Amino acid sequence: MDKLIPKIFFIILMLMSFQLSIAVNVDADLEVVEKINVAKKKITKIENQKRDIMSKVFYLDQEIKHLESKRGRLERKVYSTESQSKKVAQEIIEQREKIEVKKRQLRKRLRLMYKYGKGSGFTVLNDVLKSGNIEQYLKYLKLYSKNNIQDIVHYDQLLKELETKNTKLKTKVRKLVKEKKSLQTSEVRLEKSQKSKVAFLSKMRMQIGSSKGELTSLRGKLPEELLSISFYEKKGKLIWPVKGTIVEKYGLSTNKEFKIRLWKKSVTFQSLKKEKVYSVFKGKVAFSGELPGYGGVVIVDHNNHYYSIYSNLSKIFSTTNTNVNENEVIGVVGGIGEAAIDYGLSFGVRHYSESEDPLKWITKQFIARRD
Repeated sequence: MDKLIPKIFFIILMLMSFQLSIAVNVDADLEVVEKINVAKKKITKIENQKRDIMSKVFYLDQEIKHLESKRGRLERKVYSTESQSKKVAQEIIEQREKIEVKKRQLRKRLRLMYKYGKGSGFTVLNDVLKSGNIEQYLKYLKLYSKNNIQDIVHYDQLLKELETKNTKLKTKVRKLVKEKKSLQTSEVRLEKSQKSKVAFLSKMRMQIGSSKGELTSLRGKLPEELLSISFYEKKGKLIWPVKGTIVEKYGLSTNKEFKIRLWKKSVTFQSLKKEKVYSVFKGKVAFSGELPGYGGVVIVDHNNHYYSIYSNLSKIFSTTNTNVNENEVIGVVGGIGEAAIDYGLSFGVRHYSESEDPLKWITKQFIARRD
């Protein structure tokens, strides 16, 4: 009996040591889990800030484009008004020349009348003409040359109208130039603000990258059963939603029939008839049903405002508000193209309401499934 006591004591010590080791490991795991949750919250917060900044950058870009368009219209108005002003200025010169020609003709006539005529009235008239007193000038001229006087009055009236018009045009040009400078100042201010926000966006992307790196490092310290992977951590690693060939990519594309360029917000896979469609990641079905122009549609919410969208389904197996797992069958491909003689799937990824290139989220090549 005495020999058994040390052994029992040793076993008790071993058990206590083992329990202590488990407790230490659990505490360590809980600490890592807490750090992971903090890192996730940090990433979500930065993502939300980034979205807000991106929205502001978008509206700034739209405002800058609007100002550029407005400035372009103003520049055209300035050019047109300056051209009109130059044209009027030339008409003023021509009008003054006509008046001078008429005056010279009258002087010549008066000299001839004085030379061959009689009386001192001609001498007075000639003196008044030289003095430039228009009222006296007109008074005497009415006696001798009514028709020529009417021409001069007409020319003089036109001259005044042209000078008034030219003054208004010059005022308009100055106003347009001032408005143009004001727009240029606004453009500079907006562009400066835009550059500042773009720089801040770049900094935020670096912070997100750093936080994701930290998250990956922390996950390596946890046993697999405690891991909870987020959708954004699977970027570039998601499974293909269907076995097939990518026939249409995300982005700008040209419609061959109508010769127009469109922005495609998804990718199209061509596959065999009755090919199954799989959820690329775990989540909750936010929508399941038919949509005009899209056929059968399933939208899966993957949390953190990330969604995967599966369109053109001929059959749907998942219902709204049900949970789906990664690699779970959610439907069957439908006909694609105008004649629907081929079969395939339209697949998209959204963050909030903004589309993202699905090819940046899935693996580069199809990987055979393990059902």
